[in-house]
Amino acid sequence: MYLLSLYINLPAIIFVESCCMKKILALILLTTYWCISQAKQESTHTYRDTLNLAQHFSKGHVSGHFRNFLMSTINEGPLKDYWTNAMGMSLYYQSLPFKGFEFEMKGIFTFQTFSSNLNNNDPTVGRGSKWEIELYDVLDRDNKTDLDRLEELFIHYSWRKSFVRYGRIPIDKTPLINQRDSRMKAFAFEGFHGNFGITKSLRAQTILLHGVSPRSTVEWFQMNEAIGLNGNGFSTTGDKSDYSGHLNTHFILAQELSYKNKGLKINLWNYYLDKVFNLNWAQFEYKYQKWKLGVIGVHQLAHNFQSRLSETNQYISPDNTSNVFSSKIQRGSDQLTLATSFTSMFGTGRFLFPKELGRESFYTSITRSRVEGLGKSKIANVSAKYKPKKRKELEFDLIFSYLDAAKETDYINNKYGIRDCFHTVFEIDYNFEGKLKGLELDLLYIYRQDIDKQELTAAKAFNKTNFHQINLIMNINF
Repeated sequence: MYLLSLYINLPAIIFVESCCMKKILALILLTTYWCISQAKQESTHTYRDTLNLAQHFSKGHVSGHFRNFLMSTINEGPLKDYWTNAMGMSLYYQSLPFKGFEFEMKGIFTFQTFSSNLNNNDPTVGRGSKWEIELYDVLDRDNKTDLDRLEELFIHYSWRKSFVRYGRIPIDKTPLINQRDSRMKAFAFEGFHGNFGITKSLRAQTILLHGVSPRSTVEWFQMNEAIGLNGNGFSTTGDKSDYSGHLNTHFILAQELSYKNKGLKINLWNYYLDKVFNLNWAQFEYKYQKWKLGVIGVHQLAHNFQSRLSETNQYISPDNTSNVFSSKIQRGSDQLTLATSFTSMFGTGRFLFPKELGRESFYTSITRSRVEGLGKSKIANVSAKYKPKKRKELEFDLIFSYLDAAKETDYINNKYGIRDCFHTVFEIDYNFEGKLKGLELDLLYIYRQDIDKQELTAAKAFNKTNFHQINLIMNINF
């Protein structure tokens, strides 16, 4: 009960401006110490390890994957098209446990095998490739071969159904901070992660991050350096935003309390980005027989430090209060799953979360499209997933999505000038069995069609709407 009480009250404590990094670390260490001491008191583990320390390292587990990614974007009319093929590999090492401790590391590299000139600007718009360059390094468009990164390097301590880890760590099961491994290089993070089993049905997580290597980059950045690397959009006044390096933020803290029992799942998250915002995420899911119902509610407030910055240097307006409601109803069998989902953004401003830290996971979230930066907007999806009864290694996915965005010049509710559109995603995934087990082929087709009432210029269309995209991905997992 002590841990539960501490967890519930911690978001309120942290949001007080006078709270400093040392106090947060002290609370995390206190929580970790308490959990470890409880585990030692309750432990009935009688296994006696006969291996020495050197053997724990030499007998560790090695895994990884080889990936080949072919991508081509076909823009409308005379606008320039692009294509590229990237190849790469990741290697992962995990030592055997030694008195509860493990050492883990992961490295990754990528290089360009053949490609069109991704820096060859379209003569009408004056810009080059957007999507294909994301297979390499978006911060150095000329880099095609020096694309290696130490993605993970951390110490892990586990007991019973809990663990703590520190270093360059994988974070994937949160609705906003996640790896999203859909390019050659996923998001990577540096900091602390604790996952604690309180009861059989109740768990808590604490994540404190101070460093990040955003997706499609090779360098590591402190939090203040990272936010804004992928574009700053427009301020609420319509001027170009310039908050990169001005936010004086040092960390992001995410906490979860989750409950799971039979068909019911409840996940309560609080995200606090130092000196920027506080965001609460509540998600409820219930599964009964072939039916599944899900509801997400989000509420976001700006930190008062933002009022000290000029409007163009603010990440979030001081009076920004955004809300998001997302729902899904699904019926499925072993062969066919049908679903419809809806998301509405409302309040006095935009829903905001740094693109450098992951992708939002609303029920309407689909590849090559984001909710981030929108307010007073709506999205509706219809989707189908089919697995042939006699070919369970084969899967077909089809999604139709409709976005009703705030007017593109309504900068209070539209950070990036996103337009109304239809978005279609069709995917075929094949996981080989037998002698070819470990080989996976994925064909992903995307079409985005503009339906906005405002005039569509070439600059607004290029790589943003009215384009087809074909992705052919091969993975060999070992």
